[in-house]
Amino acid sequence: AILKTPKTSNISIFAEDQTEPEDLLVDQPTYFKAINDNKDLLKLVQMVGSAVNAVREPISTCTQKYNHYKELWMDDREEMVKNFKETEPLLTDWKQKIQYYDNLSESIEELTTSSNIGAFILDASNCKESLLVETRSWKVELCRNLNQEYRAKMEEMFNFFDEQQRALARNVEDLDDVKLVMTSLESIRHKFLDIDNNLGPIEECYNMLNRFEIQIDQEESNMVDSLRYAWKKLQSKEKSVQ
Repeated sequence: AILKTPKTSNISIFAEDQTEPEDLLVDQPTYFKAINDNKDLLKLVQMVGSAVNAVREPISTCTQKYNHYKELWMDDREEMVKNFKETEPLLTDWKQKIQYYDNLSESIEELTTSSNIGAFILDASNCKESLLVETRSWKVELCRNLNQEYRAKMEEMFNFFDEQQRALARNVEDLDDVKLVMTSLESIRHKFLDIDNNLGPIEECYNMLNRFEIQIDQEESNMVDSLRYAWKKLQSKEKSVQ
């Protein structure tokens, strides 16, 4: 078949000048029939199609392993953490939840990023990096909320210590002073078990945050380090007043 390039013509962009040349109205030859009748080209097209179909399933199998981590990008992080907090989790629950994402991170680290399938090379390094960023974001969000909860408990404890220290340091000069001291002693006895039971979890919380490489302000770290000392100091003051 002899292929001819369709003739070109100058067509004005102005409406009044748009008249179709007579030679454009005549059917022009195209490449379709020539290609469709060429057995060598058709054979090549079939070979390419077969090659693609041959690797379709292996590629699909290779990418399926990433579906195991789809929760990382499909779940609403803030909403999930909010719902988790509403269950009033214990420190052990927080630890299990954070550890879950830490384990996912280790699992992702073990993924191979390059796979040879036929004539194709699948490079999933960007995907792997994105998954690691997501797991880190989940851990940070959980640790941030955990930090807020236990920092509030620690600050409440320090406020109580300071308040009782001031009350016990008051000079006893009249009956009102006696009542104030007695009230303070009663408050300390009432809160004794609660404080004693929360000291360990608060310290463990900050140890866990440090273990998961969560940045904590130096001032806050100093408060944690001095928490048990402040409690013992108050107990010593209580005994001296009694």
